[in-house]
Amino acid sequence: MPLELKYGYLRGPRVFVGTWPVAASQNFENDSGKFIVLNASDQVAIAVAADTQLEGWAETGDWTSSATAGADTVQVDASTLAVYRMPTNVDPANTRGETCDLVVTGGNQQAAVNASATDVLHIMDIDTADDTVDVHMTERLTGVAGVA
Repeated sequence: MPLELKYGYLRGPRVFVGTWPVAASQNFENDSGKFIVLNASDQVAIAVAADTQLEGWAETGDWTSSATAGADTVQVDASTLAVYRMPTNVDPANTRGETCDLVVTGGNQQAAVNASATDVLHIMDIDTADDTVDVHMTERLTGVAGVA
């Protein structure tokens, strides 16, 4: 029997910043990335392709948040050095050391290793057999939004 593929935190320093409220109906999957952004109400939302600034990784299991915004909370790891394994949208061959975007397909957050518009992820290692990458947040794109 093959080993089950492990997604999520792999190595590096962790910086847990506490629990943050979660936006309505956010779908967290165990076989998915869990990079998050903050919405206009300062609630955690799953990062998607157009997002240009990641806030961290939601340290949580497989679930969907309440339909009431802010009713649930999740612990957030804001370390830019922590490395996470996540699925890719296509074969990640020849992408080690490069940056890429995120994409959400069917509720599954993936590293878009064929897209380079926002470059929010830095690819540290690749697995072409399982179509996964080990990534961390691109440091220059974290914590860049000013207060309104």
